[in-house]
Amino acid sequence: FFQNLDQSIALHEKKLSQTQNLKKAMLEKMFPKAGSMQPEIRLKGFSGDWVLSKIGEVFHVTSGGTPLRSDLRFFENADIDWVKTTDLNNGIINKTEEKISSIALAETSIKILPKGTVFVAMYGGFNQIGRTGLLVSDATCNQALSAIYPNDKVEPYYLLTYLNFKVDSWKDLAASSRKDPNITKSDVLSFPLMYPSVKEQFEISHFFKKLDETLTLQQQQLQTLKNLKQAFLEKMFV
Repeated sequence: FFQNLDQSIALHEKKLSQTQNLKKAMLEKMFPKAGSMQPEIRLKGFSGDWVLSKIGEVFHVTSGGTPLRSDLRFFENADIDWVKTTDLNNGIINKTEEKISSIALAETSIKILPKGTVFVAMYGGFNQIGRTGLLVSDATCNQALSAIYPNDKVEPYYLLTYLNFKVDSWKDLAASSRKDPNITKSDVLSFPLMYPSVKEQFEISHFFKKLDETLTLQQQQLQTLKNLKQAFLEKMFV
């Protein structure tokens, strides 16, 4: 019984690893390498150089804040999503650990951010720096995040994918420039950004969104099997 279960777990782990490796390989080939203005692999129907810019030249970037926790009014009867670093999953944000109230919104500097906003974690520990998230509904955030407002030049899921691909650049910057690893809003504004036409961005986004959905499903299936094995181990042994 457990041999069959272990074999099933191993098979799902192999599938997950193959999909992860495929995504890594395609990221490296579908985004231009350093010094190049075109990617190694191009989706059918697209040509020409990509645009090289900086985040601050393309986007409006802001951050949020933390309501005074001693003022219970800010967290009572709360129904406004409030994004923190721990909510960032390098993907779509469907829910937040905490919410704030309309009173907090009215009496503090915190602002509502529109859906399509992409977050970058600026601090919260070395492993947190550069983590990302994408809003699918309006929300607020704390001061540890840079919030990159959506616009009509760069598709949000494309930006999310690009920033995830470049996450090591954030970590290198944080490790080399300061005693305590972190990045600043200025670092975000000056961060290099490469992008093609909006139409090509949508095609790239669609490709990686499908891969990400497959990865999520495979991770869930693997975790279900592991949980099942653990449950049977606890019930089938004294």
